[in-house]
Amino acid sequence: MAEEDDGYALALRDVGRRAAEAIVLVARAGREVLGTLTLAAAGTAYADLAREDELEVRMLAVDPAAQRRGVAEALLRAAQEWAAEQGYPRLVLSVLSVAGPAIPHRLYERVGYRRNPGRDYVGSWDPTAVMWFYELEV
Repeated sequence: MAEEDDGYALALRDVGRRAAEAIVLVARAGREVLGTLTLAAAGTAYADLAREDELEVRMLAVDPAAQRRGVAEALLRAAQEWAAEQGYPRLVLSVLSVAGPAIPHRLYERVGYRRNPGRDYVGSWDPTAVMWFYELEV
């Protein structure tokens, strides 16, 4: 695994730090953690894309043993519900345009996210990494 991947994996595992600086949603089955998702408001430590009153979806991670069981979709729907309860009008996220199979793209679109190519950007870590921008009106 590349060094950058190791750093990101460590950041994903450091849920305590994220929870102190952002909102972390957790999907569980009993005591077993199936996945997490981070929500970051514009101007906070974990927000890269969010503007003004947008809420950014970050670090959606599902345990490999729990994948293909609807965990990611449940977390995305819970994020939408939380955003609505808190008065956020829009959720935003980005995904690597060549992230292998189009599964993440289809998932986001299935739960209501729409592409906004006008806000696509190139990854700072790799000039060939194009990040596709998605948004969801809450």
